[in-house]
Amino acid sequence: MDTGKIILVFFFTTLCVYLLWTLVKFVYLVWLMPLQTQNKMSSPGIKGPSYSFPHGNTKDISLMRCQTMDKPMVNISHDIFPRIQPHVYTWTRMYGRNFITWHGSKPYLFVTEPELI
Repeated sequence: MDTGKIILVFFFTTLCVYLLWTLVKFVYLVWLMPLQTQNKMSSPGIKGPSYSFPHGNTKDISLMRCQTMDKPMVNISHDIFPRIQPHVYTWTRMYGRNFITWHGSKPYLFVTEPELI
C-alpha cells in the first residue's frame, strides 16, 4: 500500500475508536451512572421516582403541573403548596420526607426534615 492509503486507514481507525469511546462515555454518563446512583441512594432508604432516560422526571413534573393548573382553586386557602409544587407534594406522600428526583441525568435530593440539614 502506498502512504496515502495507510494514512487514510489510520485516520478512519482513529476516528472509529474515538466515536466508540465517546458513545461508551455518553451511555455511562446518562444511563449507567444514574442507575448506580439510584441503587446507592435506595440502600440507606432514600427512595424516589425511578430514572427514565433521557429526561429523568421532568416530563412527570410538567404533567403534574399542567394537571394542577388546569383545575380551578375551589377552596381558597393558604395551603398552596400542593398547587405550586405538586410533584414535591405527591412524592413526599409516596416516598417519605426525603426522596430523590431526576432532572435529566442529574439527581436532586429533597430533604424536608430540618434536623438533617
